[in-house]
Order: sequence, then C-alpha cells, then structure tokens
Amino acid sequence: MILDRVFVKTLYMEVLETFLENPSTVMSISEISRKLNKNVGSIFRIIPELKKRNIVEELQVSPKRYAYRLNLDDPMVVRLYEFYISLRKTIEVSKPR
Repeated sequence: MILDRVFVKTLYMEVLETFLENPSTVMSISEISRKLNKNVGSIFRIIPELKKRNIVEELQVSPKRYAYRLNLDDPMVVRLYEFYISLRKTIEVSKPR
C-alpha cells in the first residue's frame, strides 16, 4: 500500500487505494473484499462514504447488483488520482536498489 506511507492505515484508505490502483475497473463489493482479504460487510459500510464524497460512482450491473469504479469525471478525484500516481512514483524512485 502506498497511502499508508503518508496516512494512517484504515480500511477506508485501503478501499480508496484499491480504486486508485484500478481507476477504470468496475468492481463489486465482493471483488473488493477478495482483493483486500476483508469481510464483505466491512467493505459494504465503506462504499456509501466514498459515494457520498463522489469518489466512486455506482453502476447497476443487473436488476439487484451494483458495482463501483473511481469517479474520474469529478475534478477533485482526478487531482486525488494524480497525487496518488505522483506519490507512487516518488516512493518507487526513493526505494534502495
């Protein structure tokens, strides 16, 4: 994880970083749960906060199923993504070889 080099590691930050690492990928809560090896219910509680802040967008993939992706239509999210990429590059450059 890259964000935990700067911010306190929380499940919210882990979920956010999952979206930042996969900006155009549409993911269900189950997929996010598997990627992070966390309980589905825990991820389910984080998603509404990310939606409220307009960081992720919700897509209806079937009548009763939803999936989510990073909302790159929002200028703030684009800046957050740019910051994340910049931070990742900085960390990669500073790693001892």
